[in-house]
Amino acid sequence: MQCMKGEDGKFYYIPIDPYSPEHLRFIDEMSPLLVNPTPRQFEKGAVYTYIVASIIRKEPGTNRDIEEVPMKLYVCKAHNMFEFGTKHHQIFYRMALTDELNTVAREKGIDVNQLQYALHASGEIKCIDPFTLVFNFFSGTYKMQRKVPKHREPIEIEIIKDKMTKIDPNYVIRLDPRPFIVPETMSITHEQVRSLNAKGIPTFEFETQSQCRQMQSYVSRIKSSEKRTVTHDEMREKHREIVAPPPPQSTASKLSSFASDVASKVASLFSATSSAPTTFAAPAFTSAYAMMTHELVEYAKKHNLPIPEPLDRTTKSDLVKTVQEHLNKKGKGGRKRTIKKK
Repeated sequence: MQCMKGEDGKFYYIPIDPYSPEHLRFIDEMSPLLVNPTPRQFEKGAVYTYIVASIIRKEPGTNRDIEEVPMKLYVCKAHNMFEFGTKHHQIFYRMALTDELNTVAREKGIDVNQLQYALHASGEIKCIDPFTLVFNFFSGTYKMQRKVPKHREPIEIEIIKDKMTKIDPNYVIRLDPRPFIVPETMSITHEQVRSLNAKGIPTFEFETQSQCRQMQSYVSRIKSSEKRTVTHDEMREKHREIVAPPPPQSTASKLSSFASDVASKVASLFSATSSAPTTFAAPAFTSAYAMMTHELVEYAKKHNLPIPEPLDRTTKSDLVKTVQEHLNKKGKGGRKRTIKKK
């Protein structure tokens, strides 16, 4: 979840790791994990992601679910489209970090390794006011639209209503199948950017999403190839390179440089005092893998190398290997021609 557009129309790359203990500390401050929240814990106009889950164990032999703790509502406030630590699989991760399963295991005298969470539903909540909550079953992680198709939505929402009125009888629960976390209403704000910066999290701003994707690709490539985390200083350097690349060399400058190189080589060629012929190497192939098919054939004929018959896409690789071996033996096979000084 990167390269989202902010309220200013810019695109942002923000290096937050929702599985890092350091980052989880301020994620918990921004979006604490609420369990069976009461109305006073909801904010008017805010949007939340939620999971409804129970705690179960499997019956030995039959593998049947045995419910140890009835389903609960787990909720986190989503501040913007980046959903720092509030995506549904991240909520489950944060649930697993709590002492909840250990507590249940102690109370019931069960090995904690036998306990697990069972997902009933997940989606988003829009708080109209602290007592009026609108639910949907929109979850990219768990594809709840498939598990809760339209004909089941009324049944599922009744289950949630029953659950919520047990928490507080004054709750009014509604259903709206549309997603609530959308760019039009959940773009990152300047205030949120400043808050992240104050917590030591850099935010990298780009004019285009394409530029932002370059940063994302760079970080992913380093992580994949070098198995390490890119430092913030490295990101800042990459950001400068992307947003302000060095100016391209002008055509006139390139021609001037080329002419200077040619003049230098010609001057050095004719500066010798000896009347003996002077030799120079014409551009030579250094790799058979860079040659076209006709160039491979021409080279093979010139050096009496075997040419596969018939020569097709299958046998071409044999010719390439033969030519490459000859290049290696001949010191890369530079072809020479002779000119005489006047």
